Amino acid sequence: MPSPSTQTLECEDAMVIVHTDTDISTGLQHCTVMSDILNYKEDRLEDQIRWYSSQARKNKTKYHMFQTLVIVAAAMVPVINTQGCIGENPHDIQVLLMSSFAAAIAAIFAGLTEVGKYQETWITYRTTTELLKREKFFYVSRSGEYADLDDIQRDRLLVERVESFIATETSKYFALHQPKKTKSGTE
Repeated sequence: MPSPSTQTLECEDAMVIVHTDTDISTGLQHCTVMSDILNYKEDRLEDQIRWYSSQARKNKTKYHMFQTLVIVAAAMVPVINTQGCIGENPHDIQVLLMSSFAAAIAAIFAGLTEVGKYQETWITYRTTTELLKREKFFYVSRSGEYADLDDIQRDRLLVERVESFIATETSKYFALHQPKKTKSGTE
């Protein structure tokens, strides 16, 4: 599928930004025309900052929740086993079942954490959020690479850099969530 693209067109003293994106679930292309940099900053940049920040928070919460469940369930196994040794019958079926259940819970949530890649996704999204915020700050304050540029050059540089960050993050996401191939070449 084609990746998102953004084109910047100059019309006299103004700049028109055309953003094309493909909906992954339907395969349909959507085209958004942003008449000026103000629309771009609000409709694209601010929207992406909010989205990445929200997704980073969700992935962080899932990662911490799942890891807490893994730790608690794994820590319960020796406690349950010790309780079984104190009773009249050290091989009491209830103790074995409880211990097995706690171990299974730990294994399930450890697996879900790995499959979901919550920690890696959280870090990637948080990094992208901070890069976008930093770029916005440099743009607004006319510092860094934006210091000595006229308005059209500044606007173009902002669009190019923001879209580059987003495209890079999208590539990282798909690389991270792609099934690993085995030695035989199967997934």
